[in-house]
Amino acid sequence: MAAIGALAVQGCYNPQIADGTLRCASDFSCPDGMECDKSGTGKCYKKGAVPMAMPKPPDGGTGMTMDAIPACQPPPTAPAPGKCDPVCQAGCRTGEKCNVSGPSASCVPAGTVMKGLVESCDPKVDQCRGGSICLEEPFRECGAHCYRYCRSDTDCLIGGMAGKCTGQVLSDDKVTMFSICSPPREMCSPILGALPLGRVACAGGGGPASTRPYPTFGCYILSTLFPDEAVCDCAGKKTEGVVCEVEHDCVPGLECVKVDNINKCRQLCRLDTMGPCPVGQKCTPFTIRNTTSRMFGYCRI
Repeated sequence: MAAIGALAVQGCYNPQIADGTLRCASDFSCPDGMECDKSGTGKCYKKGAVPMAMPKPPDGGTGMTMDAIPACQPPPTAPAPGKCDPVCQAGCRTGEKCNVSGPSASCVPAGTVMKGLVESCDPKVDQCRGGSICLEEPFRECGAHCYRYCRSDTDCLIGGMAGKCTGQVLSDDKVTMFSICSPPREMCSPILGALPLGRVACAGGGGPASTRPYPTFGCYILSTLFPDEAVCDCAGKKTEGVVCEVEHDCVPGLECVKVDNINKCRQLCRLDTMGPCPVGQKCTPFTIRNTTSRMFGYCRI
């Protein structure tokens, strides 16, 4: 949907659009002659006609910070006093952002260095833009990157990067869970040695791949919930047949799959070519919640 919105504002067609009736695109762009009300309604107005921003409420209010996400759907209830919403960046003053630290979210100074999604960051210094968090990858050599908070997949359609709201971060109280977006989907193949798509390297040409280089990072299926989508993720180290714990725990070309109640690293395969799988094994589609994968599967006897 973000791509459709981008195309709509680039053409020559220039209808008369009333102020405040069109929502800004995911990159805050509007049709020619209009600008986005980034800190308020998240809608398009004629240049110079953006309504004056209301004074920001104290911590715990429902105002939007300068990094507010216009398309974001706020939680059913306003943040409790002293709290804020990290997904929509609601409840903080100008110059602050809502960040998760400890068992809940709170307003902190926004800082001067604001890194975007999937950019490298220092987990000891809060450098990510409002709405995202700096998380260490599973292995030290993969570093740390900014990941977007989310409540649904639509929260992950930011800046043309289409991820899925699949990850969860355990807060310091060991109870509260905050969801985060997956890495953006990429045009790479998770199948080891499959040509022409398949080096398990990430897609080239800059973008997310520029900060997630192969072989430190590799191409994997997004998750067993979305087995026909591919992402570039920190490369696991466990080999075929070894017991594993989480997705992407295995070396590229393999995936952590539960069969007969045991999680083991198993070779991935393409369903359309029924392989490649070792002799005596077949390419088996992932089946999750009555949904069966159509492109990628795993090898099993």
